[in-house]
Amino acid sequence: MSNILTSIGLVLDIVGAVTVAWVIIASRKKARELSTPNWDFNEAQFNDRLAQATATTWGLVALVLGFLLQLAGVWVK
Repeated sequence: MSNILTSIGLVLDIVGAVTVAWVIIASRKKARELSTPNWDFNEAQFNDRLAQATATTWGLVALVLGFLLQLAGVWVK
């Protein structure tokens, strides 16, 4: 049972890390779009920031759950 919990925890850690990294690493096209100056409200930047916040939150949840499952795997016999 402990091996299963530890394995699931590691998979969740990987998923969480990839999710967080995915929103941080911008494509060349996206970086160019977001660096173009705008003088008023920019809907594209607003939506991009919301998507980043959502993905980062889910990545953090996956990381925390993964670490907790690994911890449980150490203690469950």
